[in-house]
Amino acid sequence: MGGGWCRAGLLTLCLLGQTVRLIGEAQPLTPLDSTKPEASAPPADVAPAQQIPRQLLPFPREFVTPKDSSSTRSFSSAWQASQKLRFSLAEPAELGVPSPAQQVGQEREVSWKLLAPNFLHDQKRIWVFPLRAAEGKHWRAVLGVVAGTAALVALDPHDTPYFGRTSAFHDFNKAFSGLNTGILEGVVPLGLLLAGEARKDSPTEKTGLLAAEAWVDAEVVAEGMKNIDRRLRPSDISTDGDFTHTWFKARGGILISRGSFPSGHAIGAFGLASVLAERYRQHRWVSWVAYGLAGTIAFSRVTLQAHFPSDVFAGAALGYFISHDVVLRGRN
Repeated sequence: MGGGWCRAGLLTLCLLGQTVRLIGEAQPLTPLDSTKPEASAPPADVAPAQQIPRQLLPFPREFVTPKDSSSTRSFSSAWQASQKLRFSLAEPAELGVPSPAQQVGQEREVSWKLLAPNFLHDQKRIWVFPLRAAEGKHWRAVLGVVAGTAALVALDPHDTPYFGRTSAFHDFNKAFSGLNTGILEGVVPLGLLLAGEARKDSPTEKTGLLAAEAWVDAEVVAEGMKNIDRRLRPSDISTDGDFTHTWFKARGGILISRGSFPSGHAIGAFGLASVLAERYRQHRWVSWVAYGLAGTIAFSRVTLQAHFPSDVFAGAALGYFISHDVVLRGRN
């Protein structure tokens, strides 16, 4: 049995290494690359025909300059009208204007020197978010997460005891133990940083820095909330115990035997997955792999009796929010 798990562990590490290598080789999407010329909008008054790119002309250039002066004025009006229509129908790429998809995801500057200031800015935005929500901002998303978490909390006493009684997930729990999944989460940003440094690949290194920033932001938030709510873990309760009154009962120090809400593994996994999915969104397989692995890690916290389903759901939602709306958006 031990040899089988050793082989499985080696295989998992090999697959992880290949995934990090493929992600490192895939170029992140940089919507507004500073090396490209700045986009220019179409002029208010249409330029002369000689200044219009040939591909935008509705007819050959040699026919656009009449010699007769009387016909020139009428032709000029018709020309301007036709070109305004042409500009209004042209694709953004033809005019040098970024498309809406390119305009999304303009991220802050990130580097080793900016990592600490960015982290402090992130934490401020995260902890004052409830005040913004109270003012009515993002109320739909907040309402959905709160309602989903409340429903799962109500169901926790009914679904959680099952995972303490069954042995169906014994092998799964060994493979996705808390130690293994914690190491896995740490390997992702570290692997991207090393790959970017080794290949002198600035976009990949930037992705690694953003992933590290998101992971640290998420874990700090999780630890803060756990020490406030002090919710018992399912493993602290017997299978026939009270799974309803679990809040403010956990004992221990700040980092020892603290509460279970939200799941630190889930918030970290979905924080990393959101960074990878956003940075490599032109490669759809990255999103599938990232969120699939994050979901597997989150589920393992339930089968291990380390967290309630509501802890995992809240952690996943917070991890996505921290990465997608704080880390990747910067000061925008």
